[in-house]
Amino acid sequence: MEEIEHGGCTSAGKVNVTMCEGACKSASIFSSEAGVFQKQCSCCSMVKSDKRSVDLQCPDGSTEVYVYEVALECECHSSACGAEPGL
Repeated sequence: MEEIEHGGCTSAGKVNVTMCEGACKSASIFSSEAGVFQKQCSCCSMVKSDKRSVDLQCPDGSTEVYVYEVALECECHSSACGAEPGL
């Protein structure tokens, strides 16, 4: 839960903001064909989301509607691995 701020306006209370996190696998596997270790990586990614809205109170007394996304479903997906240190 956190307070949302946008353009100087803030939510009256805390809003349930979600994220994707988890333990996705990565490995370096020796490839006899390539003659080197090859990396296989995956990262936790949002695959299903929904839009929500919250009223923000502005310093001048006006109200602004702010639309944001919440993660509903996350999965591990293949991704490019970063370079090895020192390479």
